Amino acid sequence: MKELKRLISGSYNGDNKFGINEPDVQRAAEALTEANNQKVGFEEYLKLHEAHLSGKGLLPEHINEQLKKVKDVKSYFLKD
Repeated sequence: MKELKRLISGSYNGDNKFGINEPDVQRAAEALTEANNQKVGFEEYLKLHEAHLSGKGLLPEHINEQLKKVKDVKSYFLKD
């Protein structure tokens, strides 16, 4: 779980926005793979992202905006 949390953290940029640049997108894709390898379900995966963002004291509006991106499969691809 530690590796998954590290990858989730790394999928956000300095402004706590999900999958903004290439390294963020790559870590996001790795996090999704790691979640599958660890048999983490989608709801738990979302809760881990929410906990990461909440732990930074971010506003609920920002958290919800980022969780929408986490749910969007397009966020995990470098092209398109």
